[in-house]
Amino acid sequence: MYLRELQNPDVSFLYVLRLPQLIAGFCSFWLVLDEIHINNLAVRADHQGRGVGTALLQHVLQAGASRGAERATLEVRRSNAQARKLYERLGFTVAATRPNYYVSPPEDALILWRGALKESQSNA
Repeated sequence: MYLRELQNPDVSFLYVLRLPQLIAGFCSFWLVLDEIHINNLAVRADHQGRGVGTALLQHVLQAGASRGAERATLEVRRSNAQARKLYERLGFTVAATRPNYYVSPPEDALILWRGALKESQSNA
């Protein structure tokens, strides 16, 4: 799936946080007009809680803003308290719910949005 997406480099982006001997995490997003849609943010279990997710997401938001994005969106499992805390800390707010969006196990997704990407880039 990622290989196919990356064949469209004007829309699909993948950032990897690589340490000397391993990949600590990655984040992929689409740039559509003035929005970025974060598709996946993943951090190795043994590196969670060390700022890897924060660093990746901040970098992605800045990269999106530098490419003209003004806002960002993503979906997260309702039960994923750790991810929700990260997203909320970085300015995302819940806008809506997608019932039964996830499978294995079935669960609702919360749709989160964050605006003012360009303003936060100029304050960085």
